[in-house]
Amino acid sequence: EAHRSQAKTVLETHAAVLPEMVLGFSATPFLSNEKKSLTIFTKMVYQLTPDQALRDGIVVECRIVNYDGPSTSLDDACIKMTSEAVGAGVFSAMSIADAEVFAQKLRDKGKAVQAVHSELSKAEVKERLGDLKRGKLWAVTHVDMLTEGFDAPYLKFLCLRRRLGSRVAFIQL
Repeated sequence: EAHRSQAKTVLETHAAVLPEMVLGFSATPFLSNEKKSLTIFTKMVYQLTPDQALRDGIVVECRIVNYDGPSTSLDDACIKMTSEAVGAGVFSAMSIADAEVFAQKLRDKGKAVQAVHSELSKAEVKERLGDLKRGKLWAVTHVDMLTEGFDAPYLKFLCLRRRLGSRVAFIQL
């Protein structure tokens, strides 16, 4: 993944070695954060268009569903919309506390859900995401951990509970 090319050690090694050619792969050559830009690459030599990716089965077409029920809280609308969902899912959260509280609300409804966030150890996050993939969890809640660089083709649904201002974050989801 070319995004890792911005690590200090990679940049220092690149500057010291001055390679004749550098090749990197990225699912998102345009990035929302200048610090994540791909500075050691000078041009794009191949680009897979969204139409090609859909045609070749690399990505699947998403179906966006808006809530059209009676006026209610955001949490209740999300719970209602996903109550019959089958397969692994992800709910976005506004904060770590919100991720934990919403995960508990879903557990209170009988759903196997855990929050993943930066206050957990890497091992705990890995275990929870593994449980999601293996079907031991129905869903996870997160703040911003499952966007750029997160690949989970097994997911069946995503519930956005917060506004996304970044085109990159929305595409990654």
